[in-house]
Amino acid sequence: MRAGYYLADQNPHRDRTRGITVYTAALLERLRGRENFDVFALQSRSSFGAASMADANCGLPFRTDNFAGRLLADQAHPLLARFDVDLWHYPKGFLPLGCKYSGPIVGTVCDVIL
Repeated sequence: MRAGYYLADQNPHRDRTRGITVYTAALLERLRGRENFDVFALQSRSSFGAASMADANCGLPFRTDNFAGRLLADQAHPLLARFDVDLWHYPKGFLPLGCKYSGPIVGTVCDVIL
């Protein structure tokens, strides 16, 4: 199995993603050690980095801790990430509005802040 992880929306130094980032790091670490399971991570220059936890990384050449970068990454990343994966996982539960992947998509909601 090949799973892609969207991490560009996790900017721990800027917003409240410390809990979700810890969850994501632990999950990726455990999955990385599994036989027949490959992890692919899409991250930005400012987001949570999974370099040591992923089999392959796609680093967006811009930051996502600002409005323009975050909007571009959140909505256009299906066009920017060219991973051949079986499913995509969004640890923060975010899904793009326009461009979509054709395979299964998993979203995790760790907490809800009103």
